[in-house]
Amino acid sequence: MAIATYRDLSDQIKMWTNREDLSEKEISSFVYYAGAMANQLLRVVPMEHTALLEVTPHGHVSIPADLLELRSLTYSTGSDTPVALELLAWDQFVNHLGNPLLVNKDVRYFSRQGAYWFLAPEAKPGTFVTCHYYRSMPDINPKEQYNWLINLSPASYLYGSLHFAYSYLFDEARAEYWREKFTGELQRIQEMDDSAAHKGSSLTVRSRDFRTGELHGI
Repeated sequence: MAIATYRDLSDQIKMWTNREDLSEKEISSFVYYAGAMANQLLRVVPMEHTALLEVTPHGHVSIPADLLELRSLTYSTGSDTPVALELLAWDQFVNHLGNPLLVNKDVRYFSRQGAYWFLAPEAKPGTFVTCHYYRSMPDINPKEQYNWLINLSPASYLYGSLHFAYSYLFDEARAEYWREKFTGELQRIQEMDDSAAHKGSSLTVRSRDFRTGELHGI
C-alpha cells in the first residue's frame, strides 16, 4: 500500500504495530515527533527559504518563526549592492552599535537577542534585510495530509512514527530498532541532497553521521 497522505500513514502505523486500539490523538503525536526530529537533523534544499525582513523603528528585524538555521543575512538600502552581514556575539555587537566612528556608515554586523536580529551601525527604518535560511517543514496531520518529506520519502515518516509509537508503548528494543531505521533514512536523504548540490564540483562533500554526530568526507 502506498503512503502518500497522513491518512495512509496512520493506517500503516496501525498495521505495522498490529495495534488497532491506537487512537487518532496518539498516532498524531507519533507523526508530529517524527517530523520534529527530521527538522532537527535535515538541512536540504526543500527546507531553504528566502524572506525579506523590514527594519523596524527600533533598528532590528524579527526572526522568522519557522527558522531552523540561518544561511546568510544581507542588507540593502535599495540602491547599493547588498552587503553580507557578519554575526557577532552580543558583547562585541554593542561596541559597534555605540561607536561614534560608525555613525552614517553602512550596516555591517548583526546579533541576536530573543526573537530579533539587531543591526549595526543602526539601520534606517523601512529598509530591508534579505534572510536566506533553512525553515521547518510543515507538519502533517488529519487536516494537512502531506508535505514534501512524505512525498520524497514515505519510509522516513513511517520509521520515525514507529520509533515514537514503540517508545510510547515502552518497548525499548523495537523503539531503538526503528530509531536506527529512521536516522538511517534521514542520513540517506541528506547525503543525496549534499551530493546533488556538489555534482560536477571538485569540492569535497562532508556529511554528518546522524548516529554519532561525526563528519565524514565523501
